Amino acid sequence: MPRMTAATVVAATAAALLLAVALLAPAADAAACKALGKQCEQWSPCCMGDYCMSQPFGCMESEGCNKDASYSGTPCTPRPMCKSFREDFNDPKALIDKYNYTGNPDDARFWREYPGADHADVVDGNLVLSLQWSDKDGRGQGATLPSLRWIQYGTISARIKVAAGPGVISSFITKTDIKDTQGDEIDFEMLGGHPQEVQTNFYWNGQIEYNRGAKWNMSSGSTTADYHVYTIDWNADRIQWLVDGNVIRTVTPKEVDNKYPRQVGRVFFSVWDGGCNLPPGTVQWAGGPTPWCKDASKRGEVPKMFVSRAVS
Repeated sequence: MPRMTAATVVAATAAALLLAVALLAPAADAAACKALGKQCEQWSPCCMGDYCMSQPFGCMESEGCNKDASYSGTPCTPRPMCKSFREDFNDPKALIDKYNYTGNPDDARFWREYPGADHADVVDGNLVLSLQWSDKDGRGQGATLPSLRWIQYGTISARIKVAAGPGVISSFITKTDIKDTQGDEIDFEMLGGHPQEVQTNFYWNGQIEYNRGAKWNMSSGSTTADYHVYTIDWNADRIQWLVDGNVIRTVTPKEVDNKYPRQVGRVFFSVWDGGCNLPPGTVQWAGGPTPWCKDASKRGEVPKMFVSRAVS
């Protein structure tokens, strides 16, 4: 085997990067499928946004595939609906990289979203989501994991230990689509700087209304030091949020003028930096600033969110 020199390593790395870009980018002469009202060709079958794409992960309704403009022999993969399951995170196969997913929802439970795909893993019976400083972003880069299956009403529980630290947000939510600004959302959000506090919220049809959130304080224990079971119990008549089996909030369609989440959505786990280089209102809400935002010596710290069980 020939000895690898620095030059050959650089050349090989550059070639790999060029190949990755070529696979992820639209074809150079891709048809503008939506703009022209033109159906994609077989060699580049998936109409995503304005372009015909070839990568398999693009052929999904959940990612915005336009069925009418895609190649007729390759329809968009429909949104697979939820089946009851319990995931104890004993097998790394519970996660799959987004770009390796080809539409079979039985391949895994959740996919690793980009950027931050390398900040989520299964370790010792836990799903571990890490928040790490990013020089490129000038703030922390976290991890986002949407479920492969979709849910419209049901009960979802997760046993979670929250990532600690001011400005650090751990989320357990349902959301219509990660790219869909018109969707519905039901949230648990826990602030690492307020370990006795649990926040709940919901959104309807993408409308941002600041009077939907609520706070609940634990009488004992801590969200960051202890595991707690968080549950969203959602049906057509009411949403209930529970912590350790106790109802902490109930919302009905009537009391919110029928602006009530009803659309199918995915389950998401995420950890993110809410306290650094964001609007002042967001930083204040997050309990920030995040320590590493002003103190470079803190940038080696890695806050972690742990999920030891998920049940739907």
